[in-house]
Amino acid sequence: MWLQEANNISKSLKKHTLFSRHDEIDGEEVTFKIRLNNTKLGITTLWSLEKFEDRLIQMRETYQQGNGDSNSDDMFYDPNDQWEQDIQMLNSPVLATQGFNGFRTPSSSRLSSRSSSLLSTPSSMGQITPRRSALTRLDSRSSTSSVIPNPLQSMHRLCRNLLMASLDKYNNTSTLELGVVDMILFDMHRLKSAVQVIEQTCSKAKDNVMELEQSENYDGLTKSILQASMASDSLLSHVSVWSSYHTSLDSGLVHDLTEQMTDTSKKTAGNVVKLLQGCENEIDSMVSESYKQLTHSIEFLAKITGELAIATETDIAIMNQNSDSTLEQICSSIKQAFLDGVDVFIDRTIQGGVKTANQCEARLNEMMEQKVARNDFCHSVLAKLHMVVLMVRVVLVKCQDIQVELASTFSNTSSDSIKPCSYYPKHYLRAHNMVTETGNLTESTTALFNACLCIPKGM
Repeated sequence: MWLQEANNISKSLKKHTLFSRHDEIDGEEVTFKIRLNNTKLGITTLWSLEKFEDRLIQMRETYQQGNGDSNSDDMFYDPNDQWEQDIQMLNSPVLATQGFNGFRTPSSSRLSSRSSSLLSTPSSMGQITPRRSALTRLDSRSSTSSVIPNPLQSMHRLCRNLLMASLDKYNNTSTLELGVVDMILFDMHRLKSAVQVIEQTCSKAKDNVMELEQSENYDGLTKSILQASMASDSLLSHVSVWSSYHTSLDSGLVHDLTEQMTDTSKKTAGNVVKLLQGCENEIDSMVSESYKQLTHSIEFLAKITGELAIATETDIAIMNQNSDSTLEQICSSIKQAFLDGVDVFIDRTIQGGVKTANQCEARLNEMMEQKVARNDFCHSVLAKLHMVVLMVRVVLVKCQDIQVELASTFSNTSSDSIKPCSYYPKHYLRAHNMVTETGNLTESTTALFNACLCIPKGM
């Protein structure tokens, strides 16, 4: 009955997951577990009854609240689970029409042979897979060479190169006092660059267009896997530190943005886990889906970071006018997503100013209709105040129109050749000035309105 309920919820939320009973027999002892089949990716895993009962409660709450968005994906597709390719679904017509290809094919054994030495787990060391067969062939060819490859030396070399690259980056940015937001942007760039290499390498290996058994290709893949892991860990740490700065701020918007940023960073790290698990278990569909989710979550995280940075007036060193060389180290999609978030806060600020002006205007209209002015002087003051509020609203609405026009123009110029590196700090400076002056105008209008209200009362 619970299984049927879970399947009905999964179908309603379009999560492509089927739940069924799985019995594990060890001698005379039978253990009951729950099998999950992800029909979209062609993968399967097992849950304990306790975990299934706990997740079913979460499913009910999500279904009742109607929150079947991407935030509930991990409820059905948990990165902490050990997913495997669903052998029974390899011949499924549905997967065939989706172009499903697992890595366990002759054309993909090149990828498996080299990456297994990094990704294999003790529980799978005894299994003979195309990956291990390819690794055996490679070792047999290498044994005839005068120099026998040492995996530990290779790992040492890759770690050394990663540290040297980090030191070079530090030396290039030593003249800047980088803050936590700068480091978050660098983390996102390093992560996106690494997962791009992993996905492209897996795709080329699947299509049989490259030899990963060559040392340079193996080193490139291994370095990217290490870089993705390190960048994910660093991103989580920096997001946690920056979030702690905002706990004392009395702002609902800042708290909401901080919570979104924390949740998105965790989801990003979870997708990295899924990507590496798909690479380890030779599941092409997991790699492709995880990469797509990672690309989206990284850019969304950059957007939230931009909005939160300008909302909290956080200083960002790489957005200064004299940091062009440092800013070049971050890819354009992350920088643009960051500025998109900045523009969102500009819109919020302008809309807040328009709302305040509308409220003042409505209050003045009400007072003039009730004829609260005791004499011509008071009436004249209210009339002039009404004109001032009206003009402030007109100015803010015009700013809103210009902001929409600028956003439309910038969205049509996504090429790096069209957007020089100086474009990003200039855009950020303009946005900072816009938010500051809009806030000052709104506060001044409110103060003038409150002061003039005392005149009709004889104060």
